[in-house]
Amino acid sequence: MRRVWKPIEEYSILLLLGAAIALVWGNLAPHEYHAFIEAPLWTGGPVGALHATPEGSERVMTLHYLINDLLMALFFALAGKEVWEATILQRGALRGSKAFAPLIATAGGMLGPVTVYLI
Repeated sequence: MRRVWKPIEEYSILLLLGAAIALVWGNLAPHEYHAFIEAPLWTGGPVGALHATPEGSERVMTLHYLINDLLMALFFALAGKEVWEATILQRGALRGSKAFAPLIATAGGMLGPVTVYLI
């Protein structure tokens, strides 16, 4: 299988830099930041957040929707692929007893936020 994580590792500094800029901007000027991420990129497409209009409703693609609902799903699919390869392949990094701690941490990382959200 081909490793797809390598380009993400190479360009991870851009991800960290973007996250830091968004964090600072969101705290220093929250109204401008919110207006930027909620500005419509296009309307009337097949995907996007559903918005009410006088004629009914339409889908609006915003930067917020694009990142939260599309790119995050792609990221977690890639992360799941890497974990799958590491645990299933014969020479995977997480074979046997080495897989226990990371898999428990992964389950806790998923179940913890779900529990907090549901409470």
